[in-house]
Amino acid sequence: MECILDGADRVWNMYSTVSPQEALDFICSENMDLVVTDWELPVIGGRTIVDTAKGKSKETRVIVYSGATDSKFDAIHESCPDAILAKPSTLDKIRLTVFDLLKLRPNQSVTAAQLITT
Repeated sequence: MECILDGADRVWNMYSTVSPQEALDFICSENMDLVVTDWELPVIGGRTIVDTAKGKSKETRVIVYSGATDSKFDAIHESCPDAILAKPSTLDKIRLTVFDLLKLRPNQSVTAAQLITT
């Protein structure tokens, strides 16, 4: 995410983790502008991350970035993320999606959480 947003004219407060539980705890304790998560997560699952982020604040934008098969995309759509990006996506596609969802203005500060999965 940092390489995607590098050079943008604003402050990015970012939190990254490989632990779904840490991500969930962080989302519950902080006000987030953007959450980027995979759908296929151990134990918790992407739906829980999406539901928690959206339930905490309707202003939080959520991107599901997933290599899920077509059969799982119905479930992803049902969770109502703001965007779904299929793996792999180009850096430009990801950047455009983030900027469009946040309707970013110059010098706007943004808090984002990224759940990194292996």
